[in-house]
Amino acid sequence: FRQIKRNGKSIFVIYLGDHDPSGVAIEKDLCEKVHANFSIKRIAIHGADIRLFNLPPLRVKVSDSRSDAFIQNHGPDCVELDALPANELRSRIRDTVHSLMDRTKWERAIEVEKAEMASIISSMELWNKLPVDDVPPA
Repeated sequence: FRQIKRNGKSIFVIYLGDHDPSGVAIEKDLCEKVHANFSIKRIAIHGADIRLFNLPPLRVKVSDSRSDAFIQNHGPDCVELDALPANELRSRIRDTVHSLMDRTKWERAIEVEKAEMASIISSMELWNKLPVDDVPPA
């Protein structure tokens, strides 16, 4: 994190986690324990996903020390991340990443990559046209 910040880059963490005491706590703990300035966005699972996708709820494990607070804030049901349809997860990740991208810089990087690839292919084609006797030893 520190190296990224020194380079003047912003840090944005996309978090996907279980809707349970530990999954909710990880997000909070990350912010408190990592002493760096960054943004975090939880994109799955949210309590509303349980109803929206008719996800099979599990009961909160009362043995978890965070269960009382979780039940007070979110109710008695929890859901594991893998219960959410894979297409929904992919869509959320794609949409979140796209919302963070600088499209102009991205398109420019694509153009540079295409030009570099064309140059590499051209060099390979020239190399392949050399007579075998003219090829330097490896």
